[in-house]
Amino acid sequence: MITEWEKNGLTQISLFSGAFGLDLGFMAAGFDPRVALDIDKSSSSTIKANLPDIPFINCDINSVTTKKLLEEAGLGIGEVDVLVGGPPCQPFSTAGKRLGLKDPRASPLREFIRVVKEAQPRCFVMEEVPGLQSARLRHVSIAERSNRTLLPDEESGSAFKLITEMLKETRYNIKYEVLNAADYGAPQSRKRLIFIGLREGFPCMPEPTHSNTSQLKIGSKQPLLPWTTLWDVSADLQGCNQESASLSNKTREYIELVPPGGNWKTLPDDTKEIAMGGAYTSGGGKTGYYRRLSWNEPSPTVVASLTQMATLLCHPEESRSLSIDEYKRVQGFPDDWTIPGTVPTMYKLIGNAVPVHLSHAIAIKVKEMLINEN
Repeated sequence: MITEWEKNGLTQISLFSGAFGLDLGFMAAGFDPRVALDIDKSSSSTIKANLPDIPFINCDINSVTTKKLLEEAGLGIGEVDVLVGGPPCQPFSTAGKRLGLKDPRASPLREFIRVVKEAQPRCFVMEEVPGLQSARLRHVSIAERSNRTLLPDEESGSAFKLITEMLKETRYNIKYEVLNAADYGAPQSRKRLIFIGLREGFPCMPEPTHSNTSQLKIGSKQPLLPWTTLWDVSADLQGCNQESASLSNKTREYIELVPPGGNWKTLPDDTKEIAMGGAYTSGGGKTGYYRRLSWNEPSPTVVASLTQMATLLCHPEESRSLSIDEYKRVQGFPDDWTIPGTVPTMYKLIGNAVPVHLSHAIAIKVKEMLINEN
């Protein structure tokens, strides 16, 4: 439970709060979250367990007025320093079928923009999946694309074009960029599309602090730090009894044959086709099948359900998935961050969060911009 932290006098409102990964980075930079909102009851129970003093609105954002949010925060229009949130991104995911912006699930993004317009925060930060940049307003199958001329709503990027137009209506100065959490100290290669909007002044993104090459820091002769590895953050957890998702007997049987850093491609030749089944002849690299992580690299992007065959994240040496505690470390959550509920619920909330290392880097840059504005 967190009841006190060093505050810098800057206020924050959190939308689509989830496990609070985006917000923890801002709190570490001294921001004061005045109210949080999420429709998910597991998000509510998580934040109430860890931050009982923060008002939490547990309902659909469509049914909450901006006036209600500001009242709960104890702030007026224009008084919020930063509004943060990651509207659910299912319609824009590169995994599975894209349904397009006209799918009802895209409404959270519209609602986020509504609150920006009405609350007039000094700054807003919105997190999305990189696939949003190529999303279509109307999904078209690959077969259809090759048989006829696409309509404007069916073109790649048509949804993103509309979203940027909607954001321009806020009259904020906006910058967006795909950032990799590994470049900011996270032990995870996870790319997120980040939007920063400023009511006054021009926004900029945080400069990387880490790299997988020998790049120099911007404006400095000092090299960037090397990427943080899985071993760097979880070595002290090894040998402990850790709670983790269970794997099927078949998965464990084949994972035992995979070396650290390998996947189905490193299985013995005479077992690959048997292990993969029908997926053996399907397209794509299938890098997540029977994937065993490496101690010497950042983790790949962690997911909400890590026991799905296509997105396995198995321990470098043991025949098990990454544990809950290891998942927290990879995402940058404090060890004592409590997530009530079942094991799948814990993985889902942690896996869907913004890595705290990345959100902290963004928060430091936002704080700098807001202070300079004054």
